[in-house]
Amino acid sequence: MISASQIPLLLICPGQAVIDSYGDSSDAAIDGTREHEELLGGMLTGDLPDTPRGRALALVAVPEGTKTEVAVAIDLDNFRARVLPSVGHRDYRAAKPRELVGQGDLLAIAASWAGELKTGAVWVDSSRWNAQLWFFGLALMLLNGVRAAVRLNLYQVNARGSLRDDAGYSPSSAQLWQFFDRLARLRETVDEQREQRQAGNRLALVRGPHCRYCRAVMSCPAIDEATGDGNLGARHQKALAELARAQAAVEQTGQLLDADEYDLGDAKLVRRTKWRRHVNPARALEAIPALAPLATTRTTTSLTMGAVDKYAEGLAIGGTKKERREAMTRLLTDKGAIHHSQTESWEVR
Repeated sequence: MISASQIPLLLICPGQAVIDSYGDSSDAAIDGTREHEELLGGMLTGDLPDTPRGRALALVAVPEGTKTEVAVAIDLDNFRARVLPSVGHRDYRAAKPRELVGQGDLLAIAASWAGELKTGAVWVDSSRWNAQLWFFGLALMLLNGVRAAVRLNLYQVNARGSLRDDAGYSPSSAQLWQFFDRLARLRETVDEQREQRQAGNRLALVRGPHCRYCRAVMSCPAIDEATGDGNLGARHQKALAELARAQAAVEQTGQLLDADEYDLGDAKLVRRTKWRRHVNPARALEAIPALAPLATTRTTTSLTMGAVDKYAEGLAIGGTKKERREAMTRLLTDKGAIHHSQTESWEVR
């Protein structure tokens, strides 16, 4: 049985409808459903929870006569839709085998209005393109007749309370009939996939970014196999190789952090202590005012050790450049303008 929430993915990858474990839920999904139901009820009664999502949805107004979690079925063979008797979340027991079903978050049938609430972190298609929402738009047109102006609204609010209200969309009857045709072709394709599955043939499975939202991904042949003989596909092999390299890098990093030496085979990577010099600009300029042109001032005055060394090298006094730098460092250290910090580095020996 095809449901409205499955339609967006099935339009991309129809074969997933007949994979084992398709439609399985998770603990996170169950917890999300509980909060979703609480928010929907509060949108009608005004008794929303004092949470970021609840406070954001308090600004949303819904039409008179709106009901929550209304189960509907579309009969594509007879061009009809009906409201199903429902006693729980996604209760489709009263639906016929070939009907398409869905549970609308917010439906005002008399007003031909459908609203969908999303609480996930990933933004979904707007009401202009959202196939799940269009399913209920089609159901409203079949219930009320083609002359009734259908209105679709999508509300998406994340955990921080950021609300996306896309202002809604009113598809024409011609657009809804085109969507009807898409659903009819989809159902035919899914029926063909069931026959292919029974015959042991390969399914019409499409890999892509949408796989992250598919609950059958862990048992999907398109992920596990790319050829009929069961050999791993090239993309899967590449992913496994990249994973192995990443795991090796993590293991090597752990060894580096835990030891003072690491055997490279023909050499050793040895940890050593290194001292870094830092300049206090105010004290350095107080000790040697001539350094002022080398200091940079943006938000604060800055003077680098490299600039100090360059200044010392250019002095017209005796000694080598190295000796002049060392003398300048001693002078500034005595004045409290240079301090040292300890760090660790690695060198090959």
